[in-house]
Amino acid sequence: MFNSKDLPDCVFYSGSGHFEYAEKVIKSLEPKFKKELSFENTNFEKYPDGEFANRIVNPERIKDKIVVYFCSLYSEELYRETTDIVSAMKQQYGAKHIILVVSFMIYRRQDHEENKIINNIKISEIPRLKYAIKSFKDIGVDEIITVTPHSKKMAKWCLEYGIGFTEIDTSMIIAEKFKIYLDDNSALISPDAGSIERVIEVAKSIDKLTSLKIPVGFFLKTRGLDHNSGIKNCDDNEVQCILEKYRKIYSNFYYADESFVKNKKVFLVDDEAATFNTAKDVANYLIFLGALCVYYAATHPVLIGTWRYIVDSGIFQTIILGDTIPRPYKKQTGGKIDTFSTADQMAYHLYLIILAISKKLL
Repeated sequence: MFNSKDLPDCVFYSGSGHFEYAEKVIKSLEPKFKKELSFENTNFEKYPDGEFANRIVNPERIKDKIVVYFCSLYSEELYRETTDIVSAMKQQYGAKHIILVVSFMIYRRQDHEENKIINNIKISEIPRLKYAIKSFKDIGVDEIITVTPHSKKMAKWCLEYGIGFTEIDTSMIIAEKFKIYLDDNSALISPDAGSIERVIEVAKSIDKLTSLKIPVGFFLKTRGLDHNSGIKNCDDNEVQCILEKYRKIYSNFYYADESFVKNKKVFLVDDEAATFNTAKDVANYLIFLGALCVYYAATHPVLIGTWRYIVDSGIFQTIILGDTIPRPYKKQTGGKIDTFSTADQMAYHLYLIILAISKKLL
């Protein structure tokens, strides 16, 4: 019988970007390990010329261990800091297996290997997400566990480069938060094509929690050369193709026109909240179509640019955001934003990964 007593010693580092999240995860892990867990120390410093002078304290504790490194990569500085430390853990200090817990991934939108056509102009992009994942492989990362990645290509490239990949799905958590507001006159809305499957999963989770059969509607989004987005006018053929595709997995699926939206409580679901400009445009359009009110949930609180003005405008009945990125004092709102945590889910999946690795190492 394999149990927690058979687990090898794991070394935990709170890492880069979000100590509070890492702390919540290991607190949730403690009952599974049946012991108190703590972080090893890392000093994050720079030399006078600006180069990294990061240092792992007591690096001898790493050798032949499973190392769990937490990071929230919401800046290039944090990405470089993570690769600097993790490369030393594997290549200098002999970690046996490195698990990178990435609550939020940098370059999440930069996933286009092919040329994009915007306004009939061919745009060539660098797929930085792909190269970031390759860099993790090159420095010795063995597993990545992350929350609601923006791009499905993250899983594809982890597979391509031989990195284990686990995604934390927030559908049930969002469904739980929405549940108290839902009634027979409610609908879920996907603000773009990339969010449709995510929103359908929330609807399925609501079905499990309640007797309600919530319909799901969708829009499509355009993005210009200035990276600003808007609501796309869809032709009948395009709408029909999307309906046929997704009704195979969720029959209660519709195009979000006036007949669908009018006199409904509408619930918008997205993977991240950045400037809130797109969410605001969609909310205004839904109200124009006759929606009674708009609720909004997103997993990643990026919160840049004009977000505060839109939150303060009151266009959303309720705003619910995850905790994958820290929200310091300047990003607090005095209670205007409700929150949820993925720490317990992260701890559960992290434990399963450690358990699986342990069986291989025994």
